[in-house]
Amino acid sequence: MKAGEIRVGNLLQWKDGNYVDKVHHLNFDGEVLMEGGHGYIDELKGVPITEELLVKFGFKWKEETARPFEKYWSNGIAAIDLVRQKFYIMRFKEGENHAEIKLPNYAHNLQNLHYALTKTELTLKDQ
Repeated sequence: MKAGEIRVGNLLQWKDGNYVDKVHHLNFDGEVLMEGGHGYIDELKGVPITEELLVKFGFKWKEETARPFEKYWSNGIAAIDLVRQKFYIMRFKEGENHAEIKLPNYAHNLQNLHYALTKTELTLKDQ
């Protein structure tokens, strides 16, 4: 993982355990200030995307037959198909297209992609 991949607010976890933490500050030398302490980028790893994490991000399970994909996770702005490993930015209006992108492997990549395409932060809803 490189400093350029990380933004304030990203979720990461410490390599020595499964403790998930949020980035509060990042220095150019790779030092990272997290909610639960500080360390360096080489001490951190990505948080895998799971259904549980999607729920915490505010995504809800949808099943519809009128969409190009029938079963997906949605937060009203984006949709995620875990089976096909796809991330969709879409407009939920009849006849409008959507953009289809390969789903990133980690939460921080998903947060960065969501922000880059929608200009809205993807944060945990219980915090």
